[in-house]
Amino acid sequence: MARFVCGRFIDKAAFLNSRHSNACSVTDVEEAKQVIRVLPIWLTVIFPSTIVVQGLSLFIKQAMTMDRHMGSNFEIPPGSIGVFFQIPLLFTIPIYDRLLIPLLRRFTGYPRGITILQRIGVGMMLQSIALVAAVLTEIVRLDVVESHGIAYDKDAIVPLSFLILIPQLVIMGEAMVEVGKLEFFYDQAPESMRSMGSAIYAASNGIGSFLSSAILTLVTHVTGRHRHKSWVLNNLNASRLDYFYALLLVLNIMNSVVFMTMSLSYTYKTEPSEAFGKASSKETLVVDNSV
Repeated sequence: MARFVCGRFIDKAAFLNSRHSNACSVTDVEEAKQVIRVLPIWLTVIFPSTIVVQGLSLFIKQAMTMDRHMGSNFEIPPGSIGVFFQIPLLFTIPIYDRLLIPLLRRFTGYPRGITILQRIGVGMMLQSIALVAAVLTEIVRLDVVESHGIAYDKDAIVPLSFLILIPQLVIMGEAMVEVGKLEFFYDQAPESMRSMGSAIYAASNGIGSFLSSAILTLVTHVTGRHRHKSWVLNNLNASRLDYFYALLLVLNIMNSVVFMTMSLSYTYKTEPSEAFGKASSKETLVVDNSV
């Protein structure tokens, strides 16, 4: 409804401007509509960037408290555990493009296998799974901390391998969410405004970083009121990151529901079907000709 009213408003503005020398062309109006159409989706894909930033920063801090030895003579720096987040991308992206897309295309008839928004939605589900893994991993880590009586020793190394963090790093869903976001905004931007699509994508990541800091600051302040122990302290051995990860999980699920609702009502620029529907006849013809 809001999109309809907004479109009517832009059409009316174009009609009024047509009576002056600086009239908006029909193309200008349609391009403005295309940009406005993606804004509701843009608002819902900011939080996945928050999850990525928040997760990686806290995962690294967790690794600093754990045994990071790989073999008897090598200890991996905590900041380097990000490689376990990036290296899987080198494998998952080609697998998705070369294997999954052709396989899914046989069932859906859609050139990309699934729609771009479906790809982002799958990525959000993977992020939720990664947060579940993070909650369980932190519970295990805190149990080891308690059993060794090192909760209030901020310099103590927990006798637990950092490799337990790898599942939550690998499942984070970066290949689905971030690549999908970039593809969506670039694809749905007007032909003459492709750079704006890339800028909208970058803005979602930038705002996600700010939101990450805001959430962490707010949670630390609220949970530390009235002489209660804050969930996130400088000493992670005395913190409750499992509670914090659980909060992020709830927020991510809520955001995913809003995203799915927006996606179901979204109409792609290049096809008349709904966001979770089939490809246009033109795109289907391209697939048929390639067989």
